[in-house]
Amino acid sequence: MDESWRKRSVGFLGGPDQTSVYSDSYFIKPAISGYTNLHTGSVSEILKKPLSVIVMTDAAVLSDDDRQQLEEWVAKGGMLLRFSGPRLAAEPKDSLTPSNLMRGENHTAGTLSGSEENAGLAGFESTSPLAALKMPEDLNIKTRILPESDIDENREIWAEFKDGVPFIKCPQTGSGMVVLVHTSANMEWSNLPLSGEFFLDMMKAVIAKSKSAGTQAELTKPLMPLSIMDASGRLGASAKGSVRLTREAVRGGQVGPSSPPGFYGEGELSKIAHNLASAVAEYKPAPAPSGDVKTQIYQKEQEDYKLPMAVLMMLALGLLMADTAGRLHQNGALPGFKKHKPRLLCANRVCRKGDVL
Repeated sequence: MDESWRKRSVGFLGGPDQTSVYSDSYFIKPAISGYTNLHTGSVSEILKKPLSVIVMTDAAVLSDDDRQQLEEWVAKGGMLLRFSGPRLAAEPKDSLTPSNLMRGENHTAGTLSGSEENAGLAGFESTSPLAALKMPEDLNIKTRILPESDIDENREIWAEFKDGVPFIKCPQTGSGMVVLVHTSANMEWSNLPLSGEFFLDMMKAVIAKSKSAGTQAELTKPLMPLSIMDASGRLGASAKGSVRLTREAVRGGQVGPSSPPGFYGEGELSKIAHNLASAVAEYKPAPAPSGDVKTQIYQKEQEDYKLPMAVLMMLALGLLMADTAGRLHQNGALPGFKKHKPRLLCANRVCRKGDVL
């Protein structure tokens, strides 16, 4: 099994007040702590850990050095999951966003929007990580952040509103990705954190897209071997030469000299298992050997040297009866046998003439 079976290591960047019921932290941390190894602290502190994802709320305060560290971490393959809010709406020119954003908040319903109905979510595309999620019926997003332009060559939207505005956007950034949720994770802009299973499953699905949990079908470039399985089924040192794991090999279940079974990736945090079973469409018995080879069907009688269970039970019962009879004979309880009383000899008896000793 590969890294997708392990808990993800997730860093969390929240605001100064992470216990208030009005903060994003109050809802996000309990939602992900059950299936992740959660690390909190400053940017420098959490980046000392081998993280798969960093979740950042709108209340997180970053210095220029913090931003540079996060940008370098994302470029090397990390995932930054970021939630919007009033601070990002006021200062949308941010290097840690997947695209340029418009300044200000966009209200989807109410007096400021001119509409009484909020713009609900559209259905999820089959290629979206959220494709398996059930659309919540009572989700109410009142405020969001709009992208500066709908024209984006690096456009990758995992979820969007019915009017085409992105809800979750995630273009590739170097080897990593920046995922932006265009609303907040508290009750100020929406009821997203109280949408029940949808919020929990949404967080889990997004985190599962991190590089450490990347699925085999989503390879964007060939992976180097980490350890290869030999003909005896033992994992050994990675093979040398032109061995690579490609998207075509994974999707087609190809196992051969150029893509043998084993573990592939760029390190322990991105390890992917390429199994031999994926290349077997149907299991069939091996063909009969040719030539003067004598074949014989295995016979169960070959193991009849073992005593049957009934014989063992009879032997055990006989031993039990013999033991019981011996005890009864010793106590004189058997018919025809008298109980032998032990003789007591007096140590100080004086021997007389004629006594037989």
